[in-house]
Amino acid sequence: MKKQEQRRIVLSLGRGSLPAGFSAVTAYLWEETNPHPMKFEGALPAALRF
Repeated sequence: MKKQEQRRIVLSLGRGSLPAGFSAVTAYLWEETNPHPMKFEGALPAALRF
């Protein structure tokens, strides 16, 4: 049986709120085989209902 790879994700939401959205979101993804995280940047829109 193949061993499943472990992953870890850290989200940084920066400034914002659910009603207003988050203009700067950063996600870091660590994989078991690589000690350096992958970095993803983006934004999240406001929630449709809050």
